[in-house]
Amino acid sequence: MPATTSTDARVRCRDCIGRAHFCLDCLHKYHRLSPFHRLLRWSTELQIWEKITLSDMGLVLHGGHSGKPCPHKLRPARNMTIVHGRGVLNMKVSFCECARVAQSQAKLIDMGLYPASWEEPRTVFTQEVIQASSLLTAQGGLSTQDFYTFLRRTTNNTSPEVVPDRYRQLMVSQREFDYLLACKRNSVEPVREMPARTLVVLCPACPQPGKNMRRHWETCESDLRYLDALFYSVDGNFHQKQRKKPMDKDDVALMEGASYFVDSSDFAKYMHGIGPEEKEETTCHKFAAMGYGGHTGQVTGTVALVCRHLTMLPSSMVDLAGAENQRAVDFSVVTGVQPYVGLRLFKLYYDIACQYMVHFVRRLCKWNTVLAGLRTVLSVALPEVQAAVGKFHIHGHTLACRTFQSPNFVPFNGRTNGEGSEREWPFINEAAARTQEMTSGHHHDAINTLISDLNVRQVHKMSYTLADKLLKAEKKLVSTTRYLARVEKGVMETELADWKGEEAEWLSKVVDIANHKELDNPYSASGPQALSAEATLSEVRTEFSASGDATAVGMVGAIQGMLDLERRRREIACTVRAVDQSKKRQRAAITKKVDGFLLEADLAADVYNCYVSALVIQADDTVKQQLAQTPAKHLPANLPWRDPDDDKACGLSVPKAPTEAPVNDAHLDALLRSVENVTVYLPSMYHSLICQHLAVLPAVQMERRLREGQANDALGNLRTHLTARYSLRDLRRQGKGPKHGKAVRNLAKGEKKVGEEAKREYRQVRILLRVLGMAEDDPHYRHLRDEDIKPLVVEKDQYVLNSNSKEESWLWRDFNFIRCQGDGRVQKFYMHRMKPHWFRCRANRARWEEEVRLLREEMFRTTEMFKYGFAEWQQHGEEADAEGKAAKAVYVRKCVSVYLALTSGKTSSPKKH
Repeated sequence: MPATTSTDARVRCRDCIGRAHFCLDCLHKYHRLSPFHRLLRWSTELQIWEKITLSDMGLVLHGGHSGKPCPHKLRPARNMTIVHGRGVLNMKVSFCECARVAQSQAKLIDMGLYPASWEEPRTVFTQEVIQASSLLTAQGGLSTQDFYTFLRRTTNNTSPEVVPDRYRQLMVSQREFDYLLACKRNSVEPVREMPARTLVVLCPACPQPGKNMRRHWETCESDLRYLDALFYSVDGNFHQKQRKKPMDKDDVALMEGASYFVDSSDFAKYMHGIGPEEKEETTCHKFAAMGYGGHTGQVTGTVALVCRHLTMLPSSMVDLAGAENQRAVDFSVVTGVQPYVGLRLFKLYYDIACQYMVHFVRRLCKWNTVLAGLRTVLSVALPEVQAAVGKFHIHGHTLACRTFQSPNFVPFNGRTNGEGSEREWPFINEAAARTQEMTSGHHHDAINTLISDLNVRQVHKMSYTLADKLLKAEKKLVSTTRYLARVEKGVMETELADWKGEEAEWLSKVVDIANHKELDNPYSASGPQALSAEATLSEVRTEFSASGDATAVGMVGAIQGMLDLERRRREIACTVRAVDQSKKRQRAAITKKVDGFLLEADLAADVYNCYVSALVIQADDTVKQQLAQTPAKHLPANLPWRDPDDDKACGLSVPKAPTEAPVNDAHLDALLRSVENVTVYLPSMYHSLICQHLAVLPAVQMERRLREGQANDALGNLRTHLTARYSLRDLRRQGKGPKHGKAVRNLAKGEKKVGEEAKREYRQVRILLRVLGMAEDDPHYRHLRDEDIKPLVVEKDQYVLNSNSKEESWLWRDFNFIRCQGDGRVQKFYMHRMKPHWFRCRANRARWEEEVRLLREEMFRTTEMFKYGFAEWQQHGEEADAEGKAAKAVYVRKCVSVYLALTSGKTSSPKKH
């Protein structure tokens, strides 16, 4: 029994609950099955608690018989080093020598210990330690050396070097253990030259012929082939290197050809037989993936295939020796898709798909010379391959590629982003620092184990991942359908029918890269971005001239004259501030320009007084008489002019104009004051009571229409700025060197100034439109927030990942008012802008519709795959029972229960769907 008083206590256990005190007899009795607990022994000499092990206290680890000595024991106990979860210790191990157990290795495994060698092991690891090391590597990228250093420091933190070094033995044992676990997981015997793709974890959502596909899928309609297509991305990873140093030639991967790396001997035969790679000229940019990169070394990286559900495809990883090249990528693609060659369609995503697919078929024809000697490749007769560039990388391509290779525009892609590889590499790269030091075989085995772990995690969360995506996709389909319907309301039915025919023809051709040179780009608009102020003025003049109203025509000219004066005043003020005070010619020129402007101001005022001022005086007299007859209402102090109280009553928030510093020159400052003191008379300057008067209302309406032209100009400049801002990103990539960079920065600086000016001008004009009677919720001229200032997410900027799932900015919406426009240049302009926007909206909606269908099909396949796994493991269980393998039968039943839980959805996310 544990000691209850301090006088009886000689030893206490650090790992027992309560750190109980024991006498020697009780210590052995209670720790027969807990031999790795750590102890503290009281030193009467030093008066401290000293660390000690159960082995030091004479405990012997007995195999079998519940920790008691074997009654048939003949041999002495063996001194062994045991690495466990709390450290490293030396302990005597006595094996059970009953007839039912034969070799010592099997006896150790039966005790939960894994031997470091297989002849006469002297070092063992607990299975807990190996599993912990493997899990920490997969989860946090912890190296085996760091883990074993942790165990040594746990044993003796002050002098860890005195603890036996079993780091190399742990690496070998972990590698063997992971291999055996992979064999166990796939219910196969560990043998050399295992059949290809035997030790992999397959994606349940991808089409697996003979396992999870619908009946008669081979005969489905051509337009629905994408539902049974294999979607995969190809990418190179240059973090997964291998240092160039002496290697063990005899070290081969235990999982050679049976996991995610290709068969090394097959790859060597292929590279030798296929011949040198032909240098292909690029029609886009010079990509590193086409051999233009500068990577060198023994192994510089890897190429692999990842499906759209983020699981690695079996036998698709290829080591690169130098830059990414098409020979290695071809081998990765062909070997990775071998289980799927019976499908009708492949959807391939690659950073350089625009170049890779040009001669893809021609390169496959060369395989006929090497195919017979390859163990893991049976056929190169692939189905139709439709390629696109991933959404993250497409922005680095030319403008043509951004349309013809975009998953947003090319049909049958759903919402696949084509960047699955980029999402998987970071998890694998966490282990790059340790795997690059390994030998080739160990390097492959370690990465195979990491990928299996990633695939298993993806499989177990696949059900709720797909369910979450489906909910989002269905919502987006509804919103994009509604938006497209709003857009189509402004289009004539005959015009819409023509557009749909053009779209159908374009979609049928774009899937074949051979047609790209002949195709136009229907998704990019040309021409003016908005109806200009000049066009608006011309339309208003034409309208009133046709009615024969000379006074109205004169009023239009008067108001436009004041608007021109307002613009000129702003321009000349800026010019005065920019004059070089030391240049006499500039001073004389600006003086002359100011004098001319003052004459223009007098003339504009005379015209305005002739056509508008008399109406304002009439309205002012009427309003004052009405207010005088209503004692409850007071007369505004500034009538007929606007004031802050009037703006507040009308719900207007007018920001204060920024104050400008005076010019440090008396003459120029006088010129500036004379320009700024010029009064620009317009209906928007008057009090709301004046603007609402019937006499002034025509002038108010005229200014409003002309201001709308100004607003359109400002929005047009803003849209142009947004387009140019993204175009500068391309320009930045098209050259090198400090001169090019400086030129691009200067352009960007000027472009930013244009954008800021357009934003400021639109906001000012909108306030005046509100003064002139425009409603706050006007659908055409909305309040401009900073977050609204973004380009169309389906045109040049759809290449920003995930932007297509965001809402359109109002800057690029509301085409429903086109029907309200009359014949002529206004309607023609808007119809010109409508067509490419309609194409983009149709593409956006079509991709979401495809995504919904894809997700529903993938959910069906996932369920069928789990049912297939359930039935397969049930069969393994029946075979194990028939063979009398009780331990195997127990594990099989565990796997059956896992697939049962997956099928029933008991492993789903805690989120509420």
